[in-house]
Amino acid sequence: MTKHSSAAALAILFIAGRLSAADNPQVNPPLDKLLGTPVSAGREQGQLLSSTAAKYEQQLGSVPASITIVTAEEIDRYGWTTLDQVLQSVPGFYLTNDRNYTYLGVRGIGRPTDYNSRILVLLNGQPLNEPVIGGAPGGSDLAIDLRTVQKIEIVRGPGSALYGSHAMHAVINVITMSADDMDGVSATARTGSHQDQMGSLRMGKTFANGLQMTASALWQETNGANLVFPEYDDVARGKDYENLYGVALGLRKGNFKLNASRRSRTKGIPTGSYESQFNADSWTTNWMDLVGVDYHRAIGSNKTIEVRGSWDRSGEHGLWPYGVGAGIDHTFGVRWSGEAHLHWDIRTNQRLTVGGEYTNVSSARYQYQAGDYITRFARPYDMTSYFAEYEYRPIPQLGLVAGFRRDDFSATADSTNPRAAILFNPRESTTLKLLYGTAFRSPNPYETLYADPLTPWKANPDLKPERIRTTELEWEQRFSPDLFFVASMFRNKSTNMIDQQVDPNDGVNWYKNLSQISSNGVELRLDRRTNRAWAYLSYSFVDADDLGGNIDNQPRHMVKAGLSTSPWQPIHFGLDAVFESGRYTRDEEKTPSYLLLNGTMSKQLGEHFRLGLKAHNMLNRRYATPVGPELRQQAIRQDGRTLALELTFSR
Repeated sequence: MTKHSSAAALAILFIAGRLSAADNPQVNPPLDKLLGTPVSAGREQGQLLSSTAAKYEQQLGSVPASITIVTAEEIDRYGWTTLDQVLQSVPGFYLTNDRNYTYLGVRGIGRPTDYNSRILVLLNGQPLNEPVIGGAPGGSDLAIDLRTVQKIEIVRGPGSALYGSHAMHAVINVITMSADDMDGVSATARTGSHQDQMGSLRMGKTFANGLQMTASALWQETNGANLVFPEYDDVARGKDYENLYGVALGLRKGNFKLNASRRSRTKGIPTGSYESQFNADSWTTNWMDLVGVDYHRAIGSNKTIEVRGSWDRSGEHGLWPYGVGAGIDHTFGVRWSGEAHLHWDIRTNQRLTVGGEYTNVSSARYQYQAGDYITRFARPYDMTSYFAEYEYRPIPQLGLVAGFRRDDFSATADSTNPRAAILFNPRESTTLKLLYGTAFRSPNPYETLYADPLTPWKANPDLKPERIRTTELEWEQRFSPDLFFVASMFRNKSTNMIDQQVDPNDGVNWYKNLSQISSNGVELRLDRRTNRAWAYLSYSFVDADDLGGNIDNQPRHMVKAGLSTSPWQPIHFGLDAVFESGRYTRDEEKTPSYLLLNGTMSKQLGEHFRLGLKAHNMLNRRYATPVGPELRQQAIRQDGRTLALELTFSR
């Protein structure tokens, strides 16, 4: 840790202490919402519950996983507008941006150009990982107005025992607000650096017949920065643009919920990736339509059944200019799935959860065309899964959890994944968790079927699933009504990781099970929450290697801190800081360490308007993140200081 990062973190905590020194004792401190303490007996209002880690709602201290929950209030306090900004505050997470996509690394494993296929991203419990490449949104490509989000549940570690493929390193569930949460109409307009423009509209209403409706729309355009690339001895001007939109509708009545959304994002690519022509107009467009339904009901006094269904279609379209023409690629997928599970409270201290899921990908197509040359493949597939989990508390202070999931694929190898946990509460303010689990990622159609004699590239239908095994010990401690501490030690072992390779037998490129990554580390986080100010400070250390050698794109040390006042006060401010040590690039160069400081402030204007100012990279630090082999660059420089002015109307 540098002197600057230490000073920034300590300053934030010092100011938090000064702001909260005059607070009066509170009957229900803000920290209670984080820990799931009921506001009044027998009610869930005011609790912070998680359903992602067990498929039913639990208080935070009872979850058999390492989990962070980011609430709507926390998003408001720090002015976060995209998913990657939220995740950058979470212990163990770090970002890579190649000026096309934002990739998420977790606990020392962040493979450039993996399209986030080793992390499962959910929207209201429905998967956003598309079915051809397995990619998931990691940043602005989520195309959701975060002001419509009730909470984001982030479960670190393997999640395949509940969710199957992709849930190797984390499960991220973005849960949107109900009509009661929105309660009215609001709108936001923004303008900022690089000709950034954004507009959003939100509404929520409960009708007399009990029907609740929410609706939202988001539109954003930016020209992006002019970027200097020494590798080309040139400047990319106006090529880093981004245009996106998202619309969403939610309906709820009684035990029935329906959510529908569409999102689309076009991103200019200024880097000359895949040896395309530099400083020409290159871009990708990604889109998804999603409809999800959910119904649950109680059966007697001790059983609950839940049924879910979803349908989605998604695609990608990209253009890659070359000197004599352009390469154009397309992906297209259609998927529907159904899931049912039963929660049975056998006794007051025993619960059994059983369920099954069926997913059918009726279309999974890819095509690349350059002039008269075309390469393509299509492979529909399906998957049948079933899972069970048993929880037992022999005494109130001790909880035992054991479960497994079986996934049978029509096109790739099957997989069975267990998980187990011991939860111990020696006192009301202390929780110890011993966690074990495995997870997998099934090879996607692109990795197994893509072939191109011009590259040259060949298919590999014999790819095996990637696997990970994790053991973790976590300590959660509430030191006082406003101070909460979490410490985790973990050990990960990943095998059969899929990487690009040149086959030594014929000199042709293909995907192959090559890497075996081990990562061991520690995560610490301290939260202080009072009526006047919230603050957090975290430290993460990880040591990862690939078959004994250095692993690229891994920061060994990360320090994160934040301080904010209430967003409902006449004047509000929030600061968050991130320090990262350097990362190795693919050629074992090392990027410099860096410290980022981001800030937001706002002022109430009359009854209905609020004016806000946001600043990213306030210190204008120069920093870069490693990128994949499709780029000539080893690392891509990130944005300097950017500013944005927002005006929000609500009533």
